[in-house]
Amino acid sequence: MERYGVLPALAAVLAAYPSAASAGTCALCRQALASGGRAGLIQGFYWSILLIAGVPLLIMGIVGIAVWRHRRAKIRVVR
Repeated sequence: MERYGVLPALAAVLAAYPSAASAGTCALCRQALASGGRAGLIQGFYWSILLIAGVPLLIMGIVGIAVWRHRRAKIRVVR
């Protein structure tokens, strides 16, 4: 049971994190669209939100893979 304790926890955190697809509907972008904002401004908001959402996901993924590889190597040594 302890062997698989990290994977469900990591999956729950990743599932709870808001997806990047919903970033296009942020309040600032919607307000810029409603006021007839420039296309460059709207696209800038969109990419900045994707960056803000993507970096934590990337970091969590790297940490998750590192933990998984460490635990897998530890299990191989025990056998």
